[in-house]
Amino acid sequence: MIPVADLGEVPPGRKLGRRVAGTRILLVNAGSVIHSYEDRCWHRDVPLCDGKLEQGVLTCPAHEWRYDADTGCAIERPGVRLRRFPVRIEAARILVDIGGSR
Repeated sequence: MIPVADLGEVPPGRKLGRRVAGTRILLVNAGSVIHSYEDRCWHRDVPLCDGKLEQGVLTCPAHEWRYDADTGCAIERPGVRLRRFPVRIEAARILVDIGGSR
């Protein structure tokens, strides 16, 4: 697990993009849980950190592909899902396991 941000940097309803060991990471707080995904849209590899997060939906800034922020599943495209990384919170720090994607 690698520390990537302070918990206060990702308040509810916000997202944050970071690069960790050469991997683009997207932290998302869609409510009360922090999720971590690879920061890239399946369609054109565009960073989702540049898009919108509204009502629990991540929207790609390029062609508006939409993903459920809690599951990483594409809303209009069954079977498409963002690469997800395990997250742990310790002492108000967000830790991500980039080797443990699911």
